[in-house]
Amino acid sequence: DKIHAVLEVLEEMQHDYGVAKRDELLTRLGKERDIPPGETEEILGMLIREGTIYEPRPGYLKKT
Repeated sequence: DKIHAVLEVLEEMQHDYGVAKRDELLTRLGKERDIPPGETEEILGMLIREGTIYEPRPGYLKKT
C-alpha cells in the first residue's frame, strides 16, 4: 500500500543520506511509485502526527 511505499523510500533515503529531503522524497515517490505529491504530503502529515516519522529540521524527514 501507499503508506508502506512512503516508509520504504524514506528508509532507503535515510540509509543512504542519514535523512530524507522532503522534496526529493516527493519526487522519487512520484516517479518510482506513481504517488502524487499531494497524496504523499497527506501520508507524511499522518505519519508525523502518529509519531512514526519526524522532521529534525524543516524540509528533512527521519523515521523514529
